[in-house]
Amino acid sequence: MSTVNSQRPSITVSTLDVERLESLMAQAPRAALPYVEALETELARASVVDPEQMPADIATNTPISLTLRPEAVSLGKPNGQDIELEGTVSEVNFLGSVIRLRVDLGRNSVNLDTFNDQRTPPPALNERVKVSINSSDVLLLN
Repeated sequence: MSTVNSQRPSITVSTLDVERLESLMAQAPRAALPYVEALETELARASVVDPEQMPADIATNTPISLTLRPEAVSLGKPNGQDIELEGTVSEVNFLGSVIRLRVDLGRNSVNLDTFNDQRTPPPALNERVKVSINSSDVLLLN
């Protein structure tokens, strides 16, 4: 075992979760390739057990909540942002010099702020758009 791996916390994952993760990785967009490779590396060192054998202190199939500030989300793909998602505009709210958009991303949604610029009108309701975020701006809520 390498020194790097021995310093990392152990990983225990169920066979069911491995199947789900592998399915998601197979469908991942090309831009997500570095994350897919990192996940594959972590799964390779994981202890894989049947769902019934998962230790009682490890949560499985548990929903998580992620959050980020609306100003951390951008329309399109500005430089430096490493996650790009496609969704549908479901709300457009004019707040003076700022326009707040809600973009539905399947079962989830994200709000984002953009400047109210007459030269660049906001997306219309039900319009398909791409939004991007920097992975370091995403926070996990407990």
